[in-house]
Amino acid sequence: KPKVEDNKFKMDVNINITCSLAEVGKNIKFCECDNVEKYQNQVENTIKEKVEEFLKLSQTEYNCDLMAYGITYYKKMNKEYNKMMEMYSKDDYFKHIESNINVEVKFENEGGIYNIW
Repeated sequence: KPKVEDNKFKMDVNINITCSLAEVGKNIKFCECDNVEKYQNQVENTIKEKVEEFLKLSQTEYNCDLMAYGITYYKKMNKEYNKMMEMYSKDDYFKHIESNINVEVKFENEGGIYNIW
């Protein structure tokens, strides 16, 4: 979701994942509420870190808009897109867009994680 705040171009990226846990490599009490939240938070933090790392590399090293921020601004906020193109060149705008990454992971069920042996 594109936005402009204080003449800064920002993009909210919301990632929602619903999944099942199929296997655990060690004996843990996953089904306890505290453990479920703990592992969901760990997965959320890991995904957020990886996406932020990906965006940083694509903005700084490669200068390549792989997430199509420019197209999103063009389609959803055309006036702001034109302003961005006036402020920065077509080859430079992507470096100036800040990202706000939000990740939400939900384990729907625990799958087959019980040790039956």
